Amino acid sequence: LKTPKPRGRVGVRFKLDSKMKPIEIPAELRGRVNNVKRRILFLSPSVKSGQERECRKDDFESLANSNIGVGGFGKVYKVRHKVSRNVYAIKVINKAKIIEHDLIEQIKLEVEIMYKLDNKYVVKLYNHYEDDDSFYLILEFAPKGQIYTRLKREGRFTERVAAQFLREVIEAVKYLHSQEPPIIHRDIKPENILLDADDAVKLADFGWSNFFNENRERMTYCGTPEYLAPEMIKQSGHDKSLDIWNLGVLLFELLTGNPPFIGKDQKELFDNILH
Repeated sequence: LKTPKPRGRVGVRFKLDSKMKPIEIPAELRGRVNNVKRRILFLSPSVKSGQERECRKDDFESLANSNIGVGGFGKVYKVRHKVSRNVYAIKVINKAKIIEHDLIEQIKLEVEIMYKLDNKYVVKLYNHYEDDDSFYLILEFAPKGQIYTRLKREGRFTERVAAQFLREVIEAVKYLHSQEPPIIHRDIKPENILLDADDAVKLADFGWSNFFNENRERMTYCGTPEYLAPEMIKQSGHDKSLDIWNLGVLLFELLTGNPPFIGKDQKELFDNILH
């Protein structure tokens, strides 16, 4: 089945520092990492600790004729590690696009956050690597794909199914908010919720996530228009409750097949949300 086109996102851009220092590779690891002209991401924990060499593209074999997911800056592929025979999803992120859109700090933050997470309702990041053209995130494979695809196929879910999905997403959000410091996802929607072989939820895509400081509200403008909370639209500062708003919008869409707020353009959509 072809995955329906996901909804667009909005967000601010981080300004790229033209004098950004290159990542320093310790001398004892230089023979164990890829030769990258301009390395941007930090080394993975297992590579930095000397447990293994950095992965490369030829360590994996593709298990599908095409990608299994498409985002604004890259694609996702189903692969098998040639040595371990483990199956993963690899998210391939175009490095040039990240640089062009001044999102270097955001991709670093996404990877940093994902390494901290270990919960059965959250997609696991196992490792990452980098070459001249791309970043590669080696992720837990969710064989049943996006809830969004299933929702578009079925139209809407029964209350029982919607309740079970919501319950599991809430468990994921409770876990994120319980971290020190708490983590706000900021883009909970059907496109970012995957299903494993048992139809259990796997919250994914932490591209707009960030740590929350109890003493300072976040001001970044980001997310998916239909899911934006009033405080995000007004850019008045937001906290962990932003994810709670997203959960309400999510439940409405799971039960009806459509988000609660619509409009002929973004202005009308935002007016409807604010009212």
